[in-house]
Amino acid sequence: MKYGKFVKKYDLFAIFIFIVLIFSIFSINVVADEKKGSQKSYFTSYLSTNDLCIYISSGFLLGFTLNAGAEFVLGQWNISNVLPIDYSLGGKFIFNGYSGHIGISPVFMIHIGFSGINLELYQGIGIGVKIPDGATFTEIAGLNWFINKNLSIIFEYAYIGFSSWGIGIMFKI
Repeated sequence: MKYGKFVKKYDLFAIFIFIVLIFSIFSINVVADEKKGSQKSYFTSYLSTNDLCIYISSGFLLGFTLNAGAEFVLGQWNISNVLPIDYSLGGKFIFNGYSGHIGISPVFMIHIGFSGINLELYQGIGIGVKIPDGATFTEIAGLNWFINKNLSIIFEYAYIGFSSWGIGIMFKI
């Protein structure tokens, strides 16, 4: 019984810390506005609304794997004018040469870029189909390293009923 009360106290403390962090993120802009011109953002957007991005990568995980996908950028959330998060809808296809499994899924993606180092992290979720097994959860995670404004090298992990990873390219049309 005492253990349950102990956990509840620390659950409330964790919720309190989470709320404080959320308010901290939104207050960054207020503090930065006090000194005009001194605001430096460590985040940037490498994508624009209506960009079409094509991804292709391959790897070797218990056999050859091939990842391919496309996404259409719908817009951007800009939290306190400090943290731009691009969001998009797309589709993902993965093939595992060892098992012969195929995964196909629509995905909702978000992207967060880092200023000055040409890196962007992306994450996607969805519900897809693993052939031959059926419906499954989809998760995509990766890193874009932009060589120029339309081309990047990607390091990507994908799960559509089975895991796949790859190194490849992404280009914007």
